[in-house]
Amino acid sequence: MSETGEMLIQGAIDLHVHTAPDLVPRKYTDIQLAKKYQAAGYDSCNGASCAI
Repeated sequence: MSETGEMLIQGAIDLHVHTAPDLVPRKYTDIQLAKKYQAAGYDSCNGASCAI
């Protein structure tokens, strides 16, 4: 990622992200994705699910 991109992400919050397990296969679990967001500099993320 570019320096500008990294600067823009610092402190960001993703308001809608889907994680596994879910009805639709997902690439990451909640914990895996939270660790990736933390490493990228995000402050928070909000998980969503397709399960009813």
